[in-house]
Amino acid sequence: IIDLSSLMTAGVIGMIDEKLFLFNGEGMIVSMGMGIIVLIIAYVFVLLVTCLLLLIRYIVVSIGVAFFPLAIFLYYIPTVRQYGSKIMYGLMVNIFIPFIASIILLASAKLTELPAFQPYRIIVMIAAFLSVDVAVIYMIYSIISQSQTIQKTKSMVVQAYTGIKTSFADSPKDRQ
Repeated sequence: IIDLSSLMTAGVIGMIDEKLFLFNGEGMIVSMGMGIIVLIIAYVFVLLVTCLLLLIRYIVVSIGVAFFPLAIFLYYIPTVRQYGSKIMYGLMVNIFIPFIASIILLASAKLTELPAFQPYRIIVMIAAFLSVDVAVIYMIYSIISQSQTIQKTKSMVVQAYTGIKTSFADSPKDRQ
């Protein structure tokens, strides 16, 4: 599955011009003055945040690969099936994050090829990397929210069990 994601990502990244990520100032609006320095600083900051998020994703996938056999095992036991499916869901989402990011970057690369957007290439790239960051954060949020759903279900089961246990303990002994 990881190889499939890597091949899909490499195929999409291969369609992007490698000069897209270099900032050389060509085609920029020259009259921006100090604004260009602010844009360069913003671009570098957004690139660093994107690299950090993708590094965290890489670590999570590396750890998740070790949990994948456990997820399959849990999935085939009916009482803990939800835990196995959530582990597999989280791993699959993390595996395919680079593919989603590469599609976003390809769309922005094609957008910067249009003559109307060439003077605003750095702004489009900042927006593209911010979109990648938002997509990664949203996917992480969806994984976390699904694990919280499991915790709510678990707490409801514990409360129901506790309620049943106390109702039997409080019942009169002469009842048959």
